[in-house]
Amino acid sequence: MSEATITISGNLTTDPVIRYTAGGRASLAGGVAVNRRWQTNGEWQEATSFINFKAFGQIAENIAATCTKGMRVILTGRPETSEYTDKDGINRKAFDVIVDDLGPSLKFATAVVDRITRDNGGQNRTAAPARPVEDEEPF
Repeated sequence: MSEATITISGNLTTDPVIRYTAGGRASLAGGVAVNRRWQTNGEWQEATSFINFKAFGQIAENIAATCTKGMRVILTGRPETSEYTDKDGINRKAFDVIVDDLGPSLKFATAVVDRITRDNGGQNRTAAPARPVEDEEPF
């Protein structure tokens, strides 16, 4: 059975804050606000949905280094539900998207991309600007 994938375009609701586990693995939790507009009987209606996401490892570190509150992003990931008991003893369910990829939306903005070079073990070494595109076509 294949996993479901979800793609969301919206604005970050907070500045991403990264945390590290005792083992040194990066972890990040955040939220995206998704706005909708539609017309009913000639009047515009609006609604906003708030979707939580979680990221782990290198993608969490990259999100924390790149993204800020209010930034328009596109994220893809897999939906995940969990259950917990709140402080009042009530059983609750939570819905999160576990991030596979997240980046700035280029519909209303531009971005500068810094590539991260890796050593043979997959560890980051240095960030280097992406190679500029030549003005002349290569053929």
